[in-house]
Amino acid sequence: MKKRIAVIVAGGSGQRMQNTLPKQFMEVNGSPVIFHTIKAFHTYDPAIDIVVVIPEAHRNTFLSLTEKYRFDIPVTLVNGGATRTESVMSGLLSIPQKEDTIVAIHDGVRPNISPKLLDRLFTTSEQNSNACVIPVVESTNSLRQIISEKGETLPVDRSTIVEVQTPQLFRSDQIKRAYDEALKSDLPFTDDASLFQWYYKKSPLLMEGESENIKITRPIDIELISKLLSQS
Repeated sequence: MKKRIAVIVAGGSGQRMQNTLPKQFMEVNGSPVIFHTIKAFHTYDPAIDIVVVIPEAHRNTFLSLTEKYRFDIPVTLVNGGATRTESVMSGLLSIPQKEDTIVAIHDGVRPNISPKLLDRLFTTSEQNSNACVIPVVESTNSLRQIISEKGETLPVDRSTIVEVQTPQLFRSDQIKRAYDEALKSDLPFTDDASLFQWYYKKSPLLMEGESENIKITRPIDIELISKLLSQS
């Protein structure tokens, strides 16, 4: 088995949540969201090394919450950067850059990642070590593409669209190399797989994700994730 590492990026704010407390620190079912996320990886495989990337301004908040909730799962805490790209790079710099190391880059506010999905992703990544492996789900909404500043739109065939989730898995040395070049380019990337594809000119390997693996973005998501975590 290859070395497994999770880099959990927890740099969000509470702006869209209409809350001054960053969403990764909001309490759900008796524990901060970020602790649920960490626990999901640790429960799946206690041997996984976990790196949490967090804004330096929130470092003391994280540490005080570990004391308050007596949270004892070991993690490496790394200061994030001004952008998500810089934050992920900070996490990657803290881990070994080796061919036998698989890194899973995950949103800190996706706490309902299941052991079953993690197992499929890590197993597939280990069997396809030169690939980027990502979970996706079908788009269930009708979609339209805006084609002009006047607001003109066209329908989009949703059978050609998938919604991308995390964690996204890579060989650690390969994704680090891609991030090195991405930081020089100053191009915007919405996720790690897009960055990987830009650098290596290879499409990611798509795996079926889980609709329950939601990202907390809006206030209503807190209620939903509470129900999902209660069922898991």
